[in-house]
Amino acid sequence: MRGSRNLVAAFLAAPLISAILSILLTPTAVSLDGVAILGMLGLFYLVSMSITLLFGVPIYCLFLYLEKINWITCLGGGLSVGVVVGLILHFPTVALFRELSVMGAIGGASGIVFWLIWRSGRDVQALEAEESG
Repeated sequence: MRGSRNLVAAFLAAPLISAILSILLTPTAVSLDGVAILGMLGLFYLVSMSITLLFGVPIYCLFLYLEKINWITCLGGGLSVGVVVGLILHFPTVALFRELSVMGAIGGASGIVFWLIWRSGRDVQALEAEESG
């Protein structure tokens, strides 16, 4: 039960990290007041959550099926999603390497946060299984 709560928490936290990092890297954010930044956070969170549902959940299901969920696959999955989103945002023009690397880094950070939260639930499940059996 706790592992499923951690899975939901991980899927809620990963886009929050993405939204926060996106705001921190937005040049105009320094000139905005707190209310505007909270509005941006809400908007960026909704966009990030949509991306998570569109790309992140299928990647998680694939790696779960393959039994290959670890920090490397979560980092790689997040990095890949970030780069794909960067390419989509710049379509039909060509995205610059700098922009893709920033988007990839944001996705990678979200993937690592996802893994840290998900793993904490898995550790609890393993301990509970050892104690009961």
